[in-house]
Amino acid sequence: MPYFEGGVPVVGCDSWHIGINANSKHKEEAAEFIKYITVGEGSGIFLDSQNNIGANMEQIARITDASAPDHEVYALLASDLENYSVSRPKTPGYNEWSDVVNAAIEDIRNGADVKSTLDTSAARIDDILKKYTK
Repeated sequence: MPYFEGGVPVVGCDSWHIGINANSKHKEEAAEFIKYITVGEGSGIFLDSQNNIGANMEQIARITDASAPDHEVYALLASDLENYSVSRPKTPGYNEWSDVVNAAIEDIRNGADVKSTLDTSAARIDDILKKYTK
């Protein structure tokens, strides 16, 4: 993430959201899939197909090994994660909020009116977040 002079560099982490729906009729199967994709063979498949680094240290060691393709890039990413990682907020609705804010920033960057874009985005966020209230 960009930072100002005198600031501290940060790398966002905790972007994987994997869970089991409380109403699932297949909780055991879902738990097995979560194990597969996070600590099992699936973590390597996901990494190789998506170039998305998870928290599986064996996979990080594999891609940062000096004999691995692009190991310098992955070593830099792993170092940044180790030294500058900051967890994303753990709050319901953060992903939705982030999507709306990112879209608003993109619209403004492309010339949209700032006030109307932010007003519309705030209304969208309010509507989206209603599902998290009891």
